[in-house]
Amino acid sequence: MEAALAVIRLLVSLGLVLALCYFILRVLVPRLQLVRPGWTTQMRLVERLPVGVRSYLCLVQVGERVFLLGVSPANISLLAEVTAGSIALPPVSAGATDSPLPAHFAEVLRQSKDQATRSLRELRKKCGRSERSDGEKRGQDHE
Repeated sequence: MEAALAVIRLLVSLGLVLALCYFILRVLVPRLQLVRPGWTTQMRLVERLPVGVRSYLCLVQVGERVFLLGVSPANISLLAEVTAGSIALPPVSAGATDSPLPAHFAEVLRQSKDQATRSLRELRKKCGRSERSDGEKRGQDHE
């Protein structure tokens, strides 16, 4: 009698777990999705390139504009606005956000790095600091 009761209890528990899974998948998950099928958005992820364990670069298209973003666990930084004609954007397809790396991505990344370096130099000039990096200063202090 106890064995039959244990089997019934097991089957009822299994049924409750399966009903809960069905409820979560059919009711809660669709409500939590930010973009539902059939909705049109003006923003899409064009490309994502990992550069570290939890940091990456990504190209995001907003309307006709394309932005290069640096993403890390601490923040998201706008690195550059890329002209749409300078890179080969993949065609928009429903549900597909991953695409092959654009041919000119390395060039865009190099230009963004150069622009950031120039901006840093200009900022240092405005603040009255020298152009040498902190590493160079430390090396001279120890000599």
